[in-house]
Amino acid sequence: VNRGEAIPEGVLFGPYTGEFIPAAEYEEIKKAKMESGNAWEIRDQYNNKTVGYIDPGMNPDPQLHWMAKINCPNKTQEQNLVGFQLAGQIYYRVMVDIPRGKELLVWYGSTYAEEMGIELETVDKYTGEEDHVKEAMMCGYCGTGMDGEKKLEEHLGKGGNNKYRCGAKQAEEMVRMAESGERKFVCKVCGKGFKTNESLIVHRSVHTKTKTFVCDEEGCDKSYTGRAGLVKHKKVVHEGSFHECPECGKRFGQ
Repeated sequence: VNRGEAIPEGVLFGPYTGEFIPAAEYEEIKKAKMESGNAWEIRDQYNNKTVGYIDPGMNPDPQLHWMAKINCPNKTQEQNLVGFQLAGQIYYRVMVDIPRGKELLVWYGSTYAEEMGIELETVDKYTGEEDHVKEAMMCGYCGTGMDGEKKLEEHLGKGGNNKYRCGAKQAEEMVRMAESGERKFVCKVCGKGFKTNESLIVHRSVHTKTKTFVCDEEGCDKSYTGRAGLVKHKKVVHEGSFHECPECGKRFGQ
């Protein structure tokens, strides 16, 4: 359950931690029915076959392997995280904003769902009124469905900051630039490359959760892991930039 501030769409968690077990060795574990139930399979670079599994064990330490504690939803409409493989590691991407108090849920796949007793025949059945006329175009990087080819191209393209709009594609590109030597400042945790050492230092707070961005307003002790959180805080709290409901008068930051 998210016990902190709202987690915005696009945030990446990972990599998933655990011991790498070669596929052949894991098959013997399965035959002995000794699987932990927490392993993610790792595919080869061409996605042709499974080469092994990342397994934190049967009773993983929640401090070391917190991602293993994230549950699988009974309905995919409840899912707010999507798992994907990048450079031989597993990451989770936030699909929608996750407010405080909301449980984090990621879809493990049909095999695991069957073992949990989830009815696959009804898990994706839409209960509302259907009005779509064409099939969604799926992003091959993050799994997000797009309303047509044009929207998908826009999603996969670069924005005004010269970064890919798709967070998963941007993450893969940053790892590629690190591996090719194009970027010299590389994160030792996730393998992403950065243009400057300053950018790398700021990025490290994603892994350490260190709140390095501190509000400099007198009497305010708020701090944030990213610059965006601090900027939003100052606008709403100290500069009075907010949205007010005309009906009840309540004020909101966005």
